[in-house]
Formats: sequence, structure tokens, C-alpha cells
Amino acid sequence: MRLNRFIAFNSNYSRREADELIFNGHVTVNGKPVLVPGYEVKDDDKVSVLGKVISRSNFLYVKFYKPRGFLTSYGDPYGRKNLDDFEFFKKTKLAYSGRLDNDSEGLIFFSNDGSIIHRMQTPKYDVEKEYIVYTKRPLGDEEKLAMENGLEIDGYKFKKCSVEKIGRNKYRVIITEGKKRQIRNMFKHFNIEVERLVRIRIANITLGELKPGDFKFLTKDEITGLKECLRLE
Repeated sequence: MRLNRFIAFNSNYSRREADELIFNGHVTVNGKPVLVPGYEVKDDDKVSVLGKVISRSNFLYVKFYKPRGFLTSYGDPYGRKNLDDFEFFKKTKLAYSGRLDNDSEGLIFFSNDGSIIHRMQTPKYDVEKEYIVYTKRPLGDEEKLAMENGLEIDGYKFKKCSVEKIGRNKYRVIITEGKKRQIRNMFKHFNIEVERLVRIRIANITLGELKPGDFKFLTKDEITGLKECLRLE
């Protein structure tokens, strides 16, 4: 993690304040002044600001852009691409919320904070998940309305959801549950094939500028907002 981000993440200083402290020589790493905000803090580095050691947070909160063609799992007996192909996740083995199937792509949330992972996976908290969906053909007006009102498929009644047409064969879909291949199955119910599915948001956490395969630590504001969404604060 970059030095300025490390300070902002583990203290009450903002990123801008961290930059000023670093430039003014008030930050040391292992007892030596470091004047570069982009210095990469290692696991065993001791960071001090104004002579006070900055303690590391015990929790990690990470967002990741899962590329298409990768499993949301650690390891695979058949040798398919999975989370272990990304060194950070292979090393940390963080728990995750927001599994995506092999053919889908987009946002997955990772953390070692069990209370957050639990609430994100508990239906009663109605955590919103937002997707951009590209289809072979458009939904008819009645099909769209039926999907929004909650389809019943194979004896299971899905919750109501939001379906917004944003292109000829392109939709913004927001759901509050996460059944296996739910969105694909909802469109399949009307014999509509999904060509591409990208999750862009979970609760208040957005994909942002991440590219496939990229990950990023959440900011303090993102963490605070997420806890508010999950009624933890």
C-alpha cells in the first residue's frame, strides 16, 4: 500500500494531510524520513507520524474486478482460472461476498471482517447489487414489468427488482438477492440470451475505474458508507 494511503487508512489524517506530513519530513519508515507519498509500505515496515507509530488496521476491505472466464473460488480441481491466479488473493485468502459465475464479470467485495461479510450475505439487509446487462434481443414492455414485479421460476418467487433500459439491448438491473445465475435465469425465462453481464455496484461500493483483474483497498468513506448500509453504525 502507498505510504499516504497507509497513513490515511490507519489514522484520522486525510490523504491530503498525509501528503503534507510526508513532504514536510514528519513521516518516518523504520526510523528514517521518507518524503515520497508513493513509497510502498511493506508488511514489516514501522511507520511513524510526528514521532507516533501508526498501528495497522486488523481488517482489510477490498474491491476487485473479476474478469470474465475466471471462477469465484480459490483453486479448481479441473485447472480452470480462479482467484488463486491473482497473487494478492492467493496470499491473503480473504473471504468474499458477491460470487459471479465464470461467464460474468465485475465487482466482488473481499474482507476478513466477518460481521460485514455475514451481513452482505444475509437477505434481510436487502443489499443492492447493480448490473449492466447486454442481451440478444430487447425485453417487451410486459416482460420488463413482470421481471420488475418478481418472477416465479421453478417454484421460487424472486423479489421485486429495478430494470431500466439504457440502450437498444442494454439494461441496468438492480436486485437485492443473489440467487445462482439469477439475472441470466430471469432473462432466460423470456427466451432472451444474456451476451454480457457486468456487476458495477454492491451497496455503496462501485467498480469505479477498475479494469478487469484490478483490485483496490476501500477508502475510509467507502467503509463508513458500507457499514451504514449494513446498519453496523
